[in-house]
Amino acid sequence: MIGSIRVAKNPVTNSGPVSPFTVYADLIVENSYEHEIRAMGGFWRSSFDILGTFDELRFMMLNSLGADVKSYSESSALAFHGYVHQAILRFPGGQLRFRLDGVGNSVWSRYLAAASGGDVGSVAQDYNAEEVARLSTELEGSTSTARSTKQNDLVSQAKYGIIDHVLSGGISSSGVADNQAQNYLAVNAFPKPSFEFADENINPGSTSLEFIVYGYYRTLDFRMYFQTASPGNANASDVAGAVIADVGQFIDSSRIVANTLQISQVYDTDRRASNILFDIARRGDASNNRHVIGVYENREIIYQAIPDPATSKPEYYRALGESNIKKDAQYIIPGPEVRPGKWLRITGLFPYRTSDYSSLYEDPSVQFIEAVTYSESNGLEFTSSPDQSFEMSMSNANAQSISNL
Repeated sequence: MIGSIRVAKNPVTNSGPVSPFTVYADLIVENSYEHEIRAMGGFWRSSFDILGTFDELRFMMLNSLGADVKSYSESSALAFHGYVHQAILRFPGGQLRFRLDGVGNSVWSRYLAAASGGDVGSVAQDYNAEEVARLSTELEGSTSTARSTKQNDLVSQAKYGIIDHVLSGGISSSGVADNQAQNYLAVNAFPKPSFEFADENINPGSTSLEFIVYGYYRTLDFRMYFQTASPGNANASDVAGAVIADVGQFIDSSRIVANTLQISQVYDTDRRASNILFDIARRGDASNNRHVIGVYENREIIYQAIPDPATSKPEYYRALGESNIKKDAQYIIPGPEVRPGKWLRITGLFPYRTSDYSSLYEDPSVQFIEAVTYSESNGLEFTSSPDQSFEMSMSNANAQSISNL
């Protein structure tokens, strides 16, 4: 169970409440809390609803976007750490939504700088670097387009951090490209509430505020990364470190394990830093060891190989027919504290096993946990590789219950 949730001013920007406040279990709407943690990404998403009056919750909604959020288990261990990406105020007959999606406070345009070639469209539009990069196989390489001057709103950046937005269009003038970026910035530098009205029977007699919290890895979605000054290849870990150092504005510290696999360090298609780092991790290393990357406690980003399946032992154990997870087959781990990126053994699944396996990959009773979803309504759900899932249920009182495999 979740014991408390602390909402405070963001440690990097001016967003969030002036004074931190703690929400205890009695003010959290029953069964509303859930979170997801991924081996690729770390703390990913959390959500919960709180109760209060309309005026209290409206004020809280308008002052919480970007706020720092930490949820704790009943034993006071950190369960999730992130920032408020969206807040939804629900009241009789409708709801009011406030979110960071669509905000751009550092805007530029890509435009045609040569007589032919390039990756811009014929009309002004949002630029989707991932589509361009993957369709053209230009995950790193350069193009024949140019960039307009960046147009910045410093007030918005101070409040929410730098949020890049890139446009493109079939133009050949830097002045026109600059004007296109200025026009977008003027409209989208700050978030705007959206109203959704419905029949008064929707949410009858109730007012609640839902916080949708993203893990800090997802702030790397805010930033585009490009680098052309240093050509050629470099160690994968060095390239990852360079990306984080340049655009990881919300990352407090990093733990980057050396990886000498040579990859290109040139990026010139204005891709999101989050996608670049995922691609670097997916490359693994020269010995084909798998790597993962994510942001966890205290905004620390970790890039490393997964525990070696040839030499490691599972860290998590679960007996068939039981609902709890044990660390090293000894200590029960509360549901909110279970993490992905670990090997899990199901004991009793194959009781007639006669020999050890040379790798955990070969052992049918062992899976690598790709993601953990904790929900106070449904308990724990694991997504594991290869493409299998384990589910178990725990009541709100953390009572043990028989689960299905």
